[in-house]
Amino acid sequence: MDPQRLVEYDSFFCDVCRSYVYNELQGDKTAGVAPKTKVEDLPHFFSCPICGAGKSYLRAVTLLDGFYLPKTEADVSESKSVISGSFAERG
Repeated sequence: MDPQRLVEYDSFFCDVCRSYVYNELQGDKTAGVAPKTKVEDLPHFFSCPICGAGKSYLRAVTLLDGFYLPKTEADVSESKSVISGSFAERG
């Protein structure tokens, strides 16, 4: 993962099982990861607790379906550009 992010994410989902979500602000108590631990700072041996995939399979995600509530109109615009940008990057 690029250490210089263009957009600050705080949640990452496992791209293998698509069930696990790692939240940087909350950390992961069950895995012994402290709150506010950036995904790039996770230990090299970190793996998805559901399927066992390595941390390289964690993909940035902006949660919009009830978990993320935009605070301002600027947040709404930024979210829309992040979503369209992520689809364009996959191309």
